[in-house]
Amino acid sequence: MRSLYRHTFREKDTLRRWLHDERGASIVIALVFFLICAVIGSVVLTAASVQAKAVQTNKEMQQAEFVVGSAAQTIGYDLDRAQLTVSTDGKTVTYPEDSQSKAFFWKSFWQKYGVDVLAARNNGTAYTPTDQLTITQDGTTVYGTMTVDVDLNIIVKLSTDQNLDESSPYNMTVYLQCIPAYDTSGRLKSFSYERAVITKANGV
Repeated sequence: MRSLYRHTFREKDTLRRWLHDERGASIVIALVFFLICAVIGSVVLTAASVQAKAVQTNKEMQQAEFVVGSAAQTIGYDLDRAQLTVSTDGKTVTYPEDSQSKAFFWKSFWQKYGVDVLAARNNGTAYTPTDQLTITQDGTTVYGTMTVDVDLNIIVKLSTDQNLDESSPYNMTVYLQCIPAYDTSGRLKSFSYERAVITKANGV
């Protein structure tokens, strides 16, 4: 009877010590801590990656907008300096023959399209050249179209999108209002332009 009691007591004592053994607890705690650190590290890396991508995207957007704006200012500045004279028959445009005017954008435009612009005006229609305007600055190409309406006002639409998609956030419009001068008979004899007005795609 005593032997059986001792045997049972030993089993209970062994079971009690086994249940209170904490030697494996440190491994479990270490694994949990490692898992928490891994999750936190993953979150931090993901946030850093998203932030870096956002900064890069914002930089590219600012660069694109700057290039389009620069092209718009250049074209607007050139065009609003034009001082043009219309021939007596109203079919051709002439301009000052000085050394400085040869470099102006407006001069090459009127040299190439002046006759067609006046012909369209005489027919009561606007004129849009079929050639697409392209300007490359800092590795970015800006595309555009120019339209001269029946009142000789000029509308230039610019975009980084070759198709000039209206949904593009980088679209800009350059508008120049014509200032005509007429002779005593009411014939258009010359015209110039007011300061260019530049608006973004959202109208700002």
